[in-house]
Amino acid sequence: MDVFLATALLRAGDIGDMLRRAPAQARAVDARGLTALHWVTRADPNDGRAVEVALVLLDTGADVAAAAPAQEGMRPLHCAA
Repeated sequence: MDVFLATALLRAGDIGDMLRRAPAQARAVDARGLTALHWVTRADPNDGRAVEVALVLLDTGADVAAAAPAQEGMRPLHCAA
């Protein structure tokens, strides 16, 4: 499982484990230029697991200003709004 799949499944514990071993994964991008933080902003905002995942990502260095070039420069905050 990679950080993107763990994020899609809202598995904060797995993400935390992955990021302790490889902190750079908090800023990794997928083939579309999206970070895991972009991914979690698309989850149900009423699902507390999404908030937990976002906090794990942010605590390990996820970039809230990361622009996704293939997505017209969308940043995680744009996706969350």
